[in-house]
Amino acid sequence: MEALIQAPVTTDAAMPQVGELSKEQREERLREIINRKRKQRGLSMRQASIQAGLDDTAISRYLRGTKPSPLACEKLGTFFGVNPEELKYLAGHRGDPPGSGEDITPTPVIDEDVGDELRALVDLITAIPDEDIRKTALEQFKEQARTLLRAFRK
Repeated sequence: MEALIQAPVTTDAAMPQVGELSKEQREERLREIINRKRKQRGLSMRQASIQAGLDDTAISRYLRGTKPSPLACEKLGTFFGVNPEELKYLAGHRGDPPGSGEDITPTPVIDEDVGDELRALVDLITAIPDEDIRKTALEQFKEQARTLLRAFRK
């Protein structure tokens, strides 16, 4: 949903620091973070992909080893409440790890009550059984949300 709903961002302190990981460990950690955050929300891979503002098979591909783009890392970080810079590092888009122990909390774009209502609306849209209708509804919703965000930023 393109930065419409933002969760608090944290770094997992129990895991090894990102600067201490090999390329293979970074890739595995990226998959673990995405999968754990998805499961914590009780979402299928498809639902999480769509709600994060990605195509419907994105998370499935990432969990199988496809590297997400920097933009996808931004969307995943915003949606799951994970430092996007850490995700970019884990995906190999940054040469240096972000600061260890960072706790980044973005300024909410909207208040919590509205965020809950928007999440519920996205859940309803993603539950539409007809794929063409679902895609159309989601695209219309995203366009309306972008229009509102542009108006807010002026």
